[in-house]
Amino acid sequence: MGKEKIVDILSIRGRPRLVGRGIHREVYRLKDLAIKITRVRKGSETKEILEYAASANERNKRIRGELNFLPEYYGAMITSIAGKRPSAVIVTFHSYVRPLTFPSLDELKKVFELVVSAYRKGYLLDWKPSNFGKRGKKIYYLDEYGIGKGLIPPDVAEDFNAFFNAMKKRLMAEMKRRTDS
Repeated sequence: MGKEKIVDILSIRGRPRLVGRGIHREVYRLKDLAIKITRVRKGSETKEILEYAASANERNKRIRGELNFLPEYYGAMITSIAGKRPSAVIVTFHSYVRPLTFPSLDELKKVFELVVSAYRKGYLLDWKPSNFGKRGKKIYYLDEYGIGKGLIPPDVAEDFNAFFNAMKKRLMAEMKRRTDS
């Protein structure tokens, strides 16, 4: 990943190190914890932030009740990242599982078994190799936002929604500007 990135999260003792990056989240490691950080969009209302954090927390709990191949989940909080311009973030805590790098045939077989198991329960998984990890002899799926009930995983749908909402806002502003002039 190039130069190692360290983050200073208010309310957390220690300096987590960046181990992964997704569409909407960064993943840091601090000892045996995986800390997933979702940055809050500028201009978000407090109510929106609280609702998103509560939704992420509930989803993490629910999905682990249905699928047994996710790392342990410990909870969520809203805090801030220190720096020149502190920014609000939603942080979730999980047990750290090292991603698979060069899987053996046996590990690949277990990965496909997870995919089939999820499918039988009505879920589709984002198959990126970095989304799978191993601790001991057990294979885990690491990206709960890559688990979806439809054709598009939730993190990709979230990205599309953000894009379309931004475009809608721009179009509405342009229409207002044209009608005002």
